[in-house]
Amino acid sequence: MGVVIRQSIKGSVYSYLGAVIGFVNVGFLMPLLLKTSQIGLINVLVAMAVMISQFGSLGFVNVTLRLFPYFKSRDKQHNGFLKLLLLWAFIGLMVSIIIFFLLKDWLVANNIEKSPLLAEHIYYLIPFILASLFYLLFDGFYRAIYKASTSAFYKDFAFRIFVLANLALYYFNLIDFDAFLNLYVLAYASPAILMFFHLLMTGEFRLGGKPKPEPALYKKMISVAFFGLISGFSTIAMLNIDKYMVNHFLDLNATGIYSISFFFGYMILIPGKAMRRISTAIITDAFKQDNKAKVRQVYYKTTISMLLIGMILFVFLWANIDNIFRILPEAYESGRWVMFFIAIAFILNLASGLSNQIMLYSDYYRLHSITMIFSIVLIVILNVVLIPLLGITGAALATTLTYLLTGVFRWLFIWSRFGLQPFGMKHLVVVMGSVLILMLSKLIPELTLIPDLIIRSGFIALCFLLFIKYSNVDPDFKKMAERIISLNKKQ
Repeated sequence: MGVVIRQSIKGSVYSYLGAVIGFVNVGFLMPLLLKTSQIGLINVLVAMAVMISQFGSLGFVNVTLRLFPYFKSRDKQHNGFLKLLLLWAFIGLMVSIIIFFLLKDWLVANNIEKSPLLAEHIYYLIPFILASLFYLLFDGFYRAIYKASTSAFYKDFAFRIFVLANLALYYFNLIDFDAFLNLYVLAYASPAILMFFHLLMTGEFRLGGKPKPEPALYKKMISVAFFGLISGFSTIAMLNIDKYMVNHFLDLNATGIYSISFFFGYMILIPGKAMRRISTAIITDAFKQDNKAKVRQVYYKTTISMLLIGMILFVFLWANIDNIFRILPEAYESGRWVMFFIAIAFILNLASGLSNQIMLYSDYYRLHSITMIFSIVLIVILNVVLIPLLGITGAALATTLTYLLTGVFRWLFIWSRFGLQPFGMKHLVVVMGSVLILMLSKLIPELTLIPDLIIRSGFIALCFLLFIKYSNVDPDFKKMAERIISLNKKQ
């Protein structure tokens, strides 16, 4: 677990530094500077691009994470693995562009009246798709070589720095919205570009080496890629299809409000992303070595750690919800319950630990793909039913219900097939302790914005430090809490 903790901490640091900048960008500057329709445009374009590019990746991310250990050899230049990756990328790019042109006229026709801004800028999908596709493939390779924190730095930190600079130019009227959109595309492409040059400079971009001759391995690659394509597309669609459907049933203005509100709930998922990125490679190696003890250890550890982090962040979010709406423009008030339900959805996601990865990288990866197809069908049906009834809150509720049902299925399946059942009293203690801290924080009288944020958040931080120290729900977090408390005593 040492490499998991180190990489997770580094990844989390980059992610949270990026999250702070992201909050300034998305939570403050974008609502202040851009129209809700312009925010909706950017988010719909990105949502469609990541779904199309995930399909265009042809499942090779899954091949990298699952089968790279069979190619891995620095002396043999990884047996020509990067040649295969770039060939796959070229084919995938052609597939993505074909998908775009097949969908273009339909997208324009469906948005020309209610979302003319999207119809006008539809060709921006192509560079977004290109950037997203190469990021997906390079990121998979970084995770496979245990450099997940590096790709996290480029995606979660560097990208947001570029967006912040772009917003500054727009704020000072040095560029108009079209120029802003062009620079946003460049910023979105920056992680893939930086990752490519980093691979070159570190000597990891190795195009030599002869591919391994085993026909059985390549047959397995095709199978893994096919089911990985289904799983990967479904995972990405789960995070993005709601934005497209909000635009479809409502308009870009509603999508802009939903996207900003979604961001606040999404921040809860950040630490889980960092831990999963590196844990995935370890799970893959463990299955290759038939090391069930390692799978058990990582699975048990991640469920309690990620649930604890998720509950801490949820308490900070919901205790300060009124302060958030003091900062956001009044139009965003309708996103209050979007924040709540998206936050709950991602707490459920975090509490599941690595259940998704265990199914995906075990011999049951075919069933995982079927499960993901069911998830997409379910979330689409729930959005179709709930958005007309509840508006943007309905989209968030659809996401929550989908995560709940699929999470319960994976938990039961892993319990029955692997005998792994990580949940116990400690998880219940985490939830109950967090709810109690939230209730206590709500007893603090409302103050003006800055004092209220400082006092309320400081109270929550102190409560969680004491809770983690004395409840001993997670030994690693207990040690961290004790260090923080001892440092404060010395000052």
